[in-house]
Amino acid sequence: MKNVLKSYLFIATVFTVLFGFSAEKNGLENGLRVKESYVTFNDVKKGSLLQLKDVNDQIIYKEEINKSGYYSRKFDFTFLPQGKYFFELVKDLEISTKPFSVNANSVIFHNHVTNFFKPYVSLKGSKILISQLSLNKQPLKIKLFYENELGESDLIYTETLSGEVALKTVLKLSEKKKGTYTIIMFSENYMFEETLNLF
Repeated sequence: MKNVLKSYLFIATVFTVLFGFSAEKNGLENGLRVKESYVTFNDVKKGSLLQLKDVNDQIIYKEEINKSGYYSRKFDFTFLPQGKYFFELVKDLEISTKPFSVNANSVIFHNHVTNFFKPYVSLKGSKILISQLSLNKQPLKIKLFYENELGESDLIYTETLSGEVALKTVLKLSEKKKGTYTIIMFSENYMFEETLNLF
């Protein structure tokens, strides 16, 4: 029985090696080149989300960062279609974007990394405080919803903040209107949602 098992393992190993050489040979004959590159980020946080997206914002790959500090990983982009892509690192209050291009023979990472700061929301008594650092002075659109007795969300307030690097506003809620409030915010190409309970 042991001899039979060894024979099967030997045959499996031979086939694996043969198929490996065959795949490598066919790849070169078809003009394919292995396009691998290290992707690095400084000062990542445990629990952050790393995503690979195309220009249509479709997620191709994602992973949760399991260790804070320096991040480095080799990616194989060989079978990505030619075009523009970007890595997006989503942290608590910041989103870092690292763009790159894939062409026939190589992967080209662009030198710039863009940083986007998420809006920050907090509830102090019956006041909702909203702030955002907008380096590009892009507007922040705010919609406030209140959940009524039927469980439906009523739009009760809208506001657009713009023209400043430091955007901020304070929304005063009625202390008689207890319950659940939902804030939906739009900034650049992102949408954020926060749910708050006023007791």
